[in-house]
Amino acid sequence: MITVHKFPLQIADGPQVVPVPYDARVVHVGAQAGELCLWVRLDTDEPYRDRHFLVVGTGHEAPHPLLSDHVGSVQDGPFVWHVFQLKP
Repeated sequence: MITVHKFPLQIADGPQVVPVPYDARVVHVGAQAGELCLWVRLDTDEPYRDRHFLVVGTGHEAPHPLLSDHVGSVQDGPFVWHVFQLKP
């Protein structure tokens, strides 16, 4: 079944693991109730794998473009958080 699921992300150093099906696609990155979240369209019947995401603040070191894909940015008060999916 194709659905959209929400996954909370931490504003922390280092990659975060989100288990999603192989063909899942990020559809939105945003804040909800003060929490940074990732919304992913996925097929619940497909096998799952771990994907790694990194949250980086504006002005902080971002991962190299050949090693990651930018999936979205979120304004959170005076901060802007940029979310990258690390390539396997």
